Amino acid sequence: FVMILAILANFSLSIETNPCVYGKIDAILWSSKAKKNTSVTIFSGDNFYEFDFETEILSVGRRIKHIWPEVETPISGASEVNEFKQKTNYEEEIVFYKDPKYWVYPSREEYSEPQTLIRSGIIKFFGDENISHTGLVIKLFSEKPNSIYRVLYTSKNKTPHVCGAVEEKREGKYEIIVGDEKKVPSNESIFKTGCVSFVNAFGPVISAAIRPFQNGRFGVIANDIYLRIIFSKDDRSFEKMKSLRIKDVFKCRKKIILVLEVMVASLSVMLLIVLVYTFLIRPMQKKAETSESKSG
Repeated sequence: FVMILAILANFSLSIETNPCVYGKIDAILWSSKAKKNTSVTIFSGDNFYEFDFETEILSVGRRIKHIWPEVETPISGASEVNEFKQKTNYEEEIVFYKDPKYWVYPSREEYSEPQTLIRSGIIKFFGDENISHTGLVIKLFSEKPNSIYRVLYTSKNKTPHVCGAVEEKREGKYEIIVGDEKKVPSNESIFKTGCVSFVNAFGPVISAAIRPFQNGRFGVIANDIYLRIIFSKDDRSFEKMKSLRIKDVFKCRKKIILVLEVMVASLSVMLLIVLVYTFLIRPMQKKAETSESKSG
C-alpha cells in the first residue's frame, strides 16, 4: 500500500515538473560558475532545469520556490550579474525579475538547498512604465566590480534593447533605474546610457543569456519557438551556431499524449485521496467511534 502511494505521488510530481505542460522558456541563466561551459539553467513556469546544449540533455525539473523562496513565478527574466575583466569572470550575484520586482541571491556552482535573499526591489524603466519587459540580462560593464552601474539587455515587447542602468537605495528600498541618461555617467559604461534597440541582430527574443569568453561573446536566446546559440567577436555581428525547437529541448511528445498524462495524473491524485481516506482516515474514525460507544 505504501509503495502504491509513493508511486502515485512520484507520478503526480513528474507531471507537475514536466516542461511540456507549461511549454515555454521564461528565462535563462548561463553562469560562469557552471561546471560545463555548455550548461545553462532554464526557467519555465514554476520549475527550473539544467540543459546542456552540446549534448541536448535536459535534467529533471525542480521547483524554483524550493531554492529561491521569495521569487514569484512565472518569472519575466533572470540573470547572473558578471563581467569579464582581464581574462577573469567576476560574478557574485544572480537576479530574478518579475515585472516590476526583482530579487538578488548569491551566485553558486550548485543549488542544493534554499538560498538566502540578499536584497530585493523594483525595476523602473525610464519612459517605459507601461511597456512590458522580459529576458532580462544584467552586466556590470564597469571598471569597478562593486559599481552600482549596470548595463541591461532587455526585450521590450520582444524587441531586444541594451540600456544603461543604476541600482540605488532610497529610504531603505532598492530600485534599478533603467534608461535614464542623467543617472548613468558615460565614463562608467562602454555603452550608451539610454536604451538602444538591436533587433536586427537577434530578431524577436523572450529570454536570453550572454556569456563572455576570451575569443568573443556567446549568447543563448529563446523565443516562442526556438532556442538559439549565437556568437560574436565584436558585439555587432552575430553568427548562429545552433538552433533547437523549444519542444525538442523539452523532449515534448504529441499533445494527445501529454493530455492523457495530465488526466492520468489528476486521476492519480483523486485515487490517492480516496485510498488515504479509505485505509487511514476512515479506520481511525471507526476506532474512535468504537471507543466512544464502549465508554458510553
